[in-house]
Amino acid sequence: ADVASSVQAVSSGMTVEDHGAFQRWVIPSFGSGNDRQFIRSFRRCVRRLRRADSPVMVDLRGNPGGYRTRRHAVLGVFASPSTWPEERAGAWSMAGRFYVVPAMPIARVRRVIDAPVAVMLDGLSFSASLLLADALEHSVGAGVFGCAPLGLHGGCSGNPEPVLLPGSGIEVLIPS
Repeated sequence: ADVASSVQAVSSGMTVEDHGAFQRWVIPSFGSGNDRQFIRSFRRCVRRLRRADSPVMVDLRGNPGGYRTRRHAVLGVFASPSTWPEERAGAWSMAGRFYVVPAMPIARVRRVIDAPVAVMLDGLSFSASLLLADALEHSVGAGVFGCAPLGLHGGCSGNPEPVLLPGSGIEVLIPS
């Protein structure tokens, strides 16, 4: 396959790009498009990843977050729910009452993909994309790299500027 080849699901913007030594799964948002579009695109990308049988880089650059059900679907591609870190939620109050959030993927896979995983973030990654990166790091040992995202203390508060990574030519946004 050509290194520049890719499959794109136009409705959700999700793509899988073949970089030779690894597959780059680009997920621009967990909130755009409707559920049916997301599921169709998700399944197409998972089939492509499974056929490639190579390491995967989950590219969450510029992903502002979105729905928990979609984030859980992506996490379920690489880890069974029994290995996920405990997720808690609760109302903003002084009482501090929280509940454990159950696994609720909008789409499921029959078996996880057992491949090395890395996650790439940038200055516009936020919310569900950061939760996914953390869960992948803790459940499957994924490497997380990039620059400080919007969601971290001291993260992006200025205007991100594009920088091309040497070698790959992949663009990342760095806080200015």
